[in-house]
Amino acid sequence: MRKKIRSILITGGAGFIGSAFVRLAVAKGCKVIVVDNLTYAGDLKRLATVRNKIAFCKADIADKAKINSIFKKFRPSIVVNFAA
Repeated sequence: MRKKIRSILITGGAGFIGSAFVRLAVAKGCKVIVVDNLTYAGDLKRLATVRNKIAFCKADIADKAKINSIFKKFRPSIVVNFAA
């Protein structure tokens, strides 16, 4: 039996490929949490069409304390990594 996915945490979700996945997940009705450090590749403009339907956290995935706090707050069902 399949478990229902409550929420997806997507790292690198403001990048080119990550943002396409975010838009697809939102269109499928998923609750989405985007984690991106907004460096050279990340651009929030790519998420403009879904901005009010997602949670966004600016964070570096190497920042263990910040990532732990995001997991504690949102408790995602799965993680999809597009961060470099």
